[in-house]
Amino acid sequence: MLALKVSLNGEHLCLAGDDDWKDLGVLISASRQPSDYASTEDHTQLIVTGETKPDPAGVSHQLRWKGRNLVVGSVVTVEVIETDAPDDPLHRYRFDHEVQEFPLSVEEYEEWEHSEWLRLKAKYEPNNTSDC
Repeated sequence: MLALKVSLNGEHLCLAGDDDWKDLGVLISASRQPSDYASTEDHTQLIVTGETKPDPAGVSHQLRWKGRNLVVGSVVTVEVIETDAPDDPLHRYRFDHEVQEFPLSVEEYEEWEHSEWLRLKAKYEPNNTSDC
């Protein structure tokens, strides 16, 4: 099957593919924080994602492999290959008009929760310099 071999700074990140894939993608995004955030840094991110073909009942799933935050100088390489052994997605979830499963894995949600806690702590306790 066709798959996307993704590397970051020369290190293998994932081999994205699935027997029933419809779409596969590698997204690199950059965003700026709203002015009310304590951080003024730009945020760059790499996301590897996909979607399955609908099954006989018409249900398809979203797929997500390893993603990473990027920094200035990050080098992302994507190679289109044929393979019989892609990496399993980290998260596979249904998201359609009838069922909307939560798009984050437990680990991703905990990471997001921690980053939000740090952001709010910096916003409401700006003089606190203790290590988190």
